Amino acid sequence: MQKDLKDLLEKVAEEEKIRECNNCIGCCIAFAIPEVEKNMYDACKHLNYLTPKAQTDSDSRGNCSVYEDRPKVCADFTCLWKQGFGDREKDWPMKSGLFFVAHPINGPVAFELWNSAASQASETVTRMKEETKYSYFIKESPSPEGLPIL
Repeated sequence: MQKDLKDLLEKVAEEEKIRECNNCIGCCIAFAIPEVEKNMYDACKHLNYLTPKAQTDSDSRGNCSVYEDRPKVCADFTCLWKQGFGDREKDWPMKSGLFFVAHPINGPVAFELWNSAASQASETVTRMKEETKYSYFIKESPSPEGLPIL
């Protein structure tokens, strides 16, 4: 593992969580979560936005219906934006369409939450490269439709 990546992962692990998710569902979309039988880029079945109430109540979107008993992998996860990297407003994953992760095996990855987000959010990519000192592999959204709620 590169020394810089190791340093970045240690910084992320040591820092207090300085931002709240604010109904972001990037990690609930981008990752495979075997504990809840979720495939990569599928919406987690526990997202409240899949319920009829959430379709009309924006305050409930993104909330996990099993939050108190969610899998450990979900409870322990923190993206780079939540750790303080990038601009608080402009680089929020649900605004930029990019979800940044310092992956210990694959290196830095930016997941595209909807089609063409990377090209539309080039300033976000630039800021994250500068702040973390990494170039990111962009994992493109697998479908032109992207996230089902947008």
